[in-house]
Amino acid sequence: MWKAVLRTRWRHAPGPSFPYAMTMLAFLLLAIATSTHAVTHDEAFVPLGQMHHTALSARDGVPPDTWAMAQDRDGYLWLGGPTGLARFDGVHFDRSLNRLLPYRQVMTLRAEPNGDLWIGDRYGAVTLVHDGEITVYKDNGLPRGTIFPFVRTPDGVLWSATPNALTRFVDGKWETIRDKAGFTGHSIEQLFLGVSGTLWAIAREGAFQLRPGATSFVLAGKDDARADMVGIAGASWRPDDLSGDEVRDASGAFWIPTTSGLVRLRWQAGDVPGKPPATTERFTGKDGLSGAQALTAFRDREGNIWIATVTGLDQFRRTKLTPVVPPQPLYAPAIVPDPKGGLWIGSTTQNPLLLNEGIVSRPDMGTFVSAAASGRDGTVYLAGNAGLRANRDGVTSTVALPPELADAGLRFQGLTESPDGSIWLAGQGFHRLKDGRWTDAVGIWGVPKGYPTRMLTAADGTMWWGYRDNSVARIQGEAARLYGPDNGLSIGSTLGMYSRADRLWLSGDQGLNLLVGDKAMAIVGTGDEKFVNVSGIVELANGDLWLNSIDGLYRVTASEIAKAKVDPGHRVAFEKFDQEDGLLGPTDSLRPGPTLVEGSDGRLWIATGLGVSWVDPLTISRNPVAPVVAIESLNRTPVDPHDSARQLASGTTNVDVAFTAPTLTIPARARFRYRLVGVDKDWVDAGTRREAHYANLGPGNYRFEAIAANEDGVWSKSAATLSFGILPTFLQTGWFKALCAFAVLALVWLAYMRRLAYVTAQLRARLSERECIARDLHDTLLQSMQALLLHIESAAARVSEPDVRKALSAAADATQAAIVEGRDKVRYLRIEAPDAEEAGRTSYSLADVLKNAASSTPVQIEGKEVELALEAALELQAITREMVSNAKRHARATSIVIRARFTPGILTIGVYDNGIGVDDDVAHALGRPGHWGIPGMRERAERIGGTLTLRRLSEGGTAAEVTLPGRRAYRRRRWSWLRR
Repeated sequence: MWKAVLRTRWRHAPGPSFPYAMTMLAFLLLAIATSTHAVTHDEAFVPLGQMHHTALSARDGVPPDTWAMAQDRDGYLWLGGPTGLARFDGVHFDRSLNRLLPYRQVMTLRAEPNGDLWIGDRYGAVTLVHDGEITVYKDNGLPRGTIFPFVRTPDGVLWSATPNALTRFVDGKWETIRDKAGFTGHSIEQLFLGVSGTLWAIAREGAFQLRPGATSFVLAGKDDARADMVGIAGASWRPDDLSGDEVRDASGAFWIPTTSGLVRLRWQAGDVPGKPPATTERFTGKDGLSGAQALTAFRDREGNIWIATVTGLDQFRRTKLTPVVPPQPLYAPAIVPDPKGGLWIGSTTQNPLLLNEGIVSRPDMGTFVSAAASGRDGTVYLAGNAGLRANRDGVTSTVALPPELADAGLRFQGLTESPDGSIWLAGQGFHRLKDGRWTDAVGIWGVPKGYPTRMLTAADGTMWWGYRDNSVARIQGEAARLYGPDNGLSIGSTLGMYSRADRLWLSGDQGLNLLVGDKAMAIVGTGDEKFVNVSGIVELANGDLWLNSIDGLYRVTASEIAKAKVDPGHRVAFEKFDQEDGLLGPTDSLRPGPTLVEGSDGRLWIATGLGVSWVDPLTISRNPVAPVVAIESLNRTPVDPHDSARQLASGTTNVDVAFTAPTLTIPARARFRYRLVGVDKDWVDAGTRREAHYANLGPGNYRFEAIAANEDGVWSKSAATLSFGILPTFLQTGWFKALCAFAVLALVWLAYMRRLAYVTAQLRARLSERECIARDLHDTLLQSMQALLLHIESAAARVSEPDVRKALSAAADATQAAIVEGRDKVRYLRIEAPDAEEAGRTSYSLADVLKNAASSTPVQIEGKEVELALEAALELQAITREMVSNAKRHARATSIVIRARFTPGILTIGVYDNGIGVDDDVAHALGRPGHWGIPGMRERAERIGGTLTLRRLSEGGTAAEVTLPGRRAYRRRRWSWLRR
């Protein structure tokens, strides 16, 4: 945004570059061609009363006393005056540039096609705003005095003047033209470029002219200068109280600010020079002008006319719909096309009117008209307080009403003529006029009781009557057929009808339906627009559908209707027109109707509560100017276009971006879209909102883009972009992340070492306990049994009886076997104790488990072998050894085998023999009283999360199995050391 980034330079700026000068030259040639062409009538003349007027005041931010206006390349309207500069985008007035101006009393402005803005003030200083920088020219070849308007001649030279001298900008500095190049004027009054490309300087001595290509001025008459100013000879047409230069619109009309308001003049095409204007219009404070005195006029590139007054700013613009301006205000008009062209308008406030190359009052057609229709032979019918009037070929006649309708206060609801020439009149009953006689038509041919709210006679002669109860009657001859909800009808109370070919459009207070054959379908618009309260329908020959409702005038293209016919769920896109487009207030949907008709010349006539407008549906005026988006601020800080490295403070998470686009015609309809690349997947539709908000953004680089559309949906040719970055906090930097990673690794290592120390301590405690048990067994039980053996052997040596000796020898053998078994137990206890290297291991293989358990026992493996966790391996080693020992000592088996089955979730190790088999009681109880081998195996299995089972095999023998889950049996490759 320019307002925060302009830098003031007080210096002699370098002269314009050659490309710059060529650009200015091309622009001036184009401007001259455009001005010359503008003298002709490019557009049809529209009276002031038919144009849309908007008055802005100080409450809207308008500065007082605007003396100069200009429009820059991006479309902003600049206003200069005694309080400085203001930039207008159609919504807001921005005055922030004033703080950089040397003087704030701005007298003249010029916007260049390259974006430069020249500013001349009241005290002789010239300021150039170029690419975000301000250069001030003061006492730099400039004479003292108020700066006159800047003028660029076809050769690209920029001229200006003060009351004391003429100056031009050459080689980066201002040069005073005094007694040079044929200019000898004094007390300069005016400086301008004529439509012929001639530079005019009006001074006390006369009008000095510098023609295109000439090198010196020539003195001429002031009348010649004023004629060349606008291409109209003579000066008598100019108002005496002229207060500023006039401006010409595309229709050839002149807008002239005066001390008493606005004056608008227009000559007919081909008028001879000097002839008085054919049209003179005035617009003053009484008419709504923002101030009593108009100061200056300006025409923007969108065709709008701006009039600055002492207290405000006024906009005049054409509208898509053209309002009809009657002699008196209209209220609740009833409309019907005239067969010979034009339109009949009846209302409750004045006599009927006939519009056809003018407006003609027709009191002969009655008063307070509330219903209108046309007959087969071109007869126009109007029904009102004066009864029923008919006009055919310009001749008006009165149709007598039945006595019950003689009340002058009646308002009629509907009127139509059937193929047999009958006239049907609804309202305060339902009546039929046939063969000169009125009859009551309520309930005729079985139609619903009451009177229709709408009646239509189609081109094929079929009559359609619509009722309040969501029903429609089709009348063919004297046969009636009723359509309602069973046919899909969903319009509610009937308010509108239109027939074309084989289809009937129906509307009501609940929506819009299309009836084809015996089936009706609802038409719904985008945004869930139901098109309710539509009281006028027209389908054009090209298939476009027009609807008039309380909410405005709608246009739906034929392609959208075709899509809805194929897909009943399709939401049709539409264009909507309202009071900004020339619609005169809301429509009374109940009566009179229809409120939308098509004239014989193709124009559509729209009736609303306050008047009538028309539009040519095939030549709707559009605004082709694509808006240029400007990004104004980032987090409330103005954007510097020269700053490519916009960085927001670390810790920023919320970002607000403000943007705008100068759309001067109807700024309230400008629409915006934006996106933050990398955050938004698609464009975000902001509607009319001119800001974007983002939350929870992290550090990094971002690019914001915005586009805009004008009131006619013309989108920007390119997006405005804003690149910015958010600095990271220390906690968001790579260094912090590296520190966190290092800390995590350190914690992992510490946890590993703690786990290793814990496991080692457990193993050593278990070793110590086992060694203690082994010592106790060796020092107590084994020693006692050894002593017992010696006593038995000694006794056996002293006994002579053979039987006793034999019994003692058997006892000695049993004792010896018990001692051997005890020693084996002690040896096994000591074998399980790992050395220092073993204590650091985290896994064992199956071979490690079985090497000390059953080194000579066959082993069978099922599945893919997996390394075993340390704790599980040690317990499985003890359990397997005990299983094999029991099979050898107690089963009397001739075959023992070990089977290991590996599955992803379960490990099973079993010992199988062909011995005598285990008792069922022992297998069920997992042990027998006074014996601790089997309970010990069970306890070891439970300690590692497993289960022990004993069962007798059907073929004989015993199966002893231990099963434990894989999460406890198998070694975990990651983080298993953290688990206890």
